[in-house]
Amino acid sequence: TEEEQKVISKQISSKLGEEHPLDYTVTEGVTKKFGLVNAYISKISDFVLSPDFFIESDDEEQVKIIDAFCNKTKLRSYQKSWFEEGLIKGAAYMEIAGLLDPASENEIKNISSDSIFIVRDEYGKIKTFNQFLGNSYSVINETKIIPLKPEEIAYLKVNAIGNCTYGYGLVYSALCTINNFLLADKSIHRLMKRKANSPIHAVLGDKEKEDYPEQADIDAFGEKLTFMNEMTEWVTGPNCEMKVLDFGNISDKFAGILDHDYKLLSYSFQVPETIMGAGNVPEGLANVQMDGFNRRIKAYQSDISNVYVKIFDKVLLNNGYSEEEIDYKITWGQPNEE
Repeated sequence: TEEEQKVISKQISSKLGEEHPLDYTVTEGVTKKFGLVNAYISKISDFVLSPDFFIESDDEEQVKIIDAFCNKTKLRSYQKSWFEEGLIKGAAYMEIAGLLDPASENEIKNISSDSIFIVRDEYGKIKTFNQFLGNSYSVINETKIIPLKPEEIAYLKVNAIGNCTYGYGLVYSALCTINNFLLADKSIHRLMKRKANSPIHAVLGDKEKEDYPEQADIDAFGEKLTFMNEMTEWVTGPNCEMKVLDFGNISDKFAGILDHDYKLLSYSFQVPETIMGAGNVPEGLANVQMDGFNRRIKAYQSDISNVYVKIFDKVLLNNGYSEEEIDYKITWGQPNEE
């Protein structure tokens, strides 16, 4: 109820941090159950991460240190699920344990966005990440709250609006279109199942002769029509007239609707139709779509790089470099011969 929601919101804001802007179970559930959404997320993730990244620096030792960190922690094996979590929910968290202690071994794990709440100061800077391990927000047990240090969290925010603490991801803004698409798809399959064969309208009796059948006779004949799958020949008396009803091509009536919703989904996820297998896109338009998609991919790679830089800087500081000595850049794609 509205009153219960107010209590929950007050509990979260007073003990955990800022409330999530959306219900993550909805966007995650849609991605799990609707293959098209899952395909959009996977396509974006594949294009962003498959080129891989490498470190460039005039100081070869810095490159070796960062590469050793990535290999030892298996960073690349965690980044796909981490990035896709951000696309689905708008916020993704990767914990790098031991990053603040140069003597400790670094270990990485991804944390579900559902359990993390952010606390910011008056200037918008993140003070802490609170992980809540309880089952209910109505009464929050403080023993179930684990504070996580911002320096040890790789926080990726996707599709953030303004100064919002969390992002909104890609699925949330497409929920209305997804719902319309699924309703239309469900309707066409229901009708195709019901109207796969031409429906028959049977008229029993003769009005001019005042021959009116009993309701039981009508029901009995209707049952025969219901189970006529294996009956190919029909013989009736003169007081029974059977006609075939033609509803036209049912699928054509929904093709335009589904195509319209499919285009809206493509716009929402910013994935070109050509990548998803659409075969009727003009070549010029397809090239423009791919160019725009590649720009979007580079923007995602830049966002990830900005998160990684904070981690790699700390790794170099732990290995004796000063802030002034740190000099490298993250490049996406395969290194050239040089």
